[in-house]
Amino acid sequence: VRPTLRFVLGLHIVALAAGVWKAESLGDDRMALAFGVLETLLVLGYQLFAAIFVVDDMMLVRKAASAPAKCRQSEG
Repeated sequence: VRPTLRFVLGLHIVALAAGVWKAESLGDDRMALAFGVLETLLVLGYQLFAAIFVVDDMMLVRKAASAPAKCRQSEG
């Protein structure tokens, strides 16, 4: 989870820098395109962040489901 969090935070910084750079050069279409691409990547980063939590929760559920079975096997 932490690497994904760092990735999304990094995307925030890069998107902010691109937004400032775009604001400084308003007539430049390349900077507008770069900002648009980075903004889209940031939104996809949010989706990735949510997906990582879903995968993490599924792993915890599987681990919890298999734990009682292991305890019963060791007892019997």
